[in-house]
Amino acid sequence: MKPNGFSARRRQSRCTPRTASAALYPTFFAARSYASLADLNRQLDTWIDRVVHQRRVPGESEKLVVQALAEEEPRLLKLPEHPFQTESIRVTSSGKTPYLRHRGRQLPGPRS
Repeated sequence: MKPNGFSARRRQSRCTPRTASAALYPTFFAARSYASLADLNRQLDTWIDRVVHQRRVPGESEKLVVQALAEEEPRLLKLPEHPFQTESIRVTSSGKTPYLRHRGRQLPGPRS
């Protein structure tokens, strides 16, 4: 039996909007200081209003992000009335494989 070599594959590229938005985050965190989490959230809200929402929509040179969000808002689903229950904690362990079983499904475990 001969060993099989792995074929070289081209790296899958990410979609353009995700790459474009990911490039914005270093501009927010660069040399920023904050006194508390509330202060950081306040700074983030201001930055989103002044920088992120004022960008142009990719592929549409005349439309701003804030305008595109306003157009999409009527089509968005409403949030549920009651919050999801997240208080339930169940300790489990994985076997030889890094997968955990939950309700009949195999899920990847958290990275350590």
